[in-house]
Amino acid sequence: MISPLVEVAEKTLKTVLQTKISLDKAFTMAAEGVKGRARQEAYQVSRGVVSNFLRLRHCFEELYGRKGRLRELVEFYLSGKWSEVGLPTGVEGLALKYSYPVWFVEELVGLMGFSEVEELLKAMEEPKVWLRCVDREALRLLEEDGCVYRVDHDLDYMVLLEELPKPPHRLKAVKLGYAIVQDKGSALVVEALEGLSPLLDACAAPGVKTLAILQLKGSRVIAVDKSWNRLKTLVRMVKLYADKVDVVRADSTYSPVRWAAEALVDAPCSGSGTAARDPSVKLRLARKSKVEYYVKLQKRLLKEALRVAGQVVYAVCSLLPSEGEEIVEAADAELCKLELPSTTSGYKQFKCSTYVKRIMPHLHSCQGFFIARLQAQ
Repeated sequence: MISPLVEVAEKTLKTVLQTKISLDKAFTMAAEGVKGRARQEAYQVSRGVVSNFLRLRHCFEELYGRKGRLRELVEFYLSGKWSEVGLPTGVEGLALKYSYPVWFVEELVGLMGFSEVEELLKAMEEPKVWLRCVDREALRLLEEDGCVYRVDHDLDYMVLLEELPKPPHRLKAVKLGYAIVQDKGSALVVEALEGLSPLLDACAAPGVKTLAILQLKGSRVIAVDKSWNRLKTLVRMVKLYADKVDVVRADSTYSPVRWAAEALVDAPCSGSGTAARDPSVKLRLARKSKVEYYVKLQKRLLKEALRVAGQVVYAVCSLLPSEGEEIVEAADAELCKLELPSTTSGYKQFKCSTYVKRIMPHLHSCQGFFIARLQAQ
C-alpha cells in the first residue's frame, strides 16, 4: 500500500512536470483532503522532491542503471540514498548539486565565475519571506504572533521574517491588512518608478506591485493584463483605491492606452530569480525554448510601452542577461542611470551595466531581479 506522503509528493511532481503551474498550486491540487501535521509533512517532502528532481533522476540512474519512475524517485528521496551518490566535477556537478539544467549554470558561471555562482545557487535553496508594512501596527501584531523579524535598513516599510510560527498568509498583520506579502526585490521595482500620472502598469495582475504603486507613489494607475482570472485578484487587492485605478483586460503587446506619463513593464519571464520561492522553476528552465519565447514577448511589451509612455521601467525576476541586459540594449530608447539601494550593477560584460540594476539572492537576501529605466526617443 502506498503511503499518503508518497502519493501526494508523486502527484505534485507529476503535475509540475506536465503543466506550468507552481509547486504550491500543484501541491494544493494533490493534497486535497490532507490536513494538519500530515499536510505540513507532505508539503516539505513534495518541495524537496521537486527542488531536487534533476539530481534525484541522475543519482537514481547512476545507482541502479535505469531511469526511475516518479514514485521510485519520491521513495529514493525519502531514503536519503541520493545524497550519497557522487557527482561529476565542474559545472555539470554544480548544476546537479543544486538541481538546475547545465546550460543555465554554465551561462551564469561565464558571467560571474564558479565560486560566486555556487553562493548564488546555495542562497536560492532557502526562501526568504518579506512583508511590506502598510502601518506600524503590523510590527506589534508580528510580535504578538511570536515572529522574529528584521526591519530593512534601506526600505523601512519592508520587514524580513527570520522566524515565523505559521504560514505568512495566516499572520494577524497580513489577515488584517496591515502588511502584505511582497518580496523586497519587488518593492525595489516600484521604487524605480518616479510616480508620474497616469502610470501604465502593463502586466499588472495579480496586483501586488499595482497596490504598492498606489500606496507608495500615489500615482493614478491604468492596470492592464490579459488574464481575467488574475485581474479578479487584482480588483480585490486594490478595491480601497478604486477611484485611483482603471483596470483593463487587454494584451499589452497591443496597448489599449494612447498615452501615459510613465509605464511599468514587469514582464513575464523565466522566473529564474525566484527558485527559492518556487522550485518548480528549476524544472521549467530545462526547456530553453521557453526562455526564448519569453525574450520575444519581452521585446514586444517593451517596444509597445515605449510607444505610449514618456519613460518606462522594465523589470524581470530573471538572472539571465537574455531577459535583462540584452533586452534593454536592443531597445530603441535611451537608458537612464538608476540609483537604487540594495542593488548591484548589471553584468559587466554589457555596455549598459552601469545604468541598470540587478538584485541578487546571495547579496541582498531576496529574489533575483533585473531593473532598468528607459526614456522614449
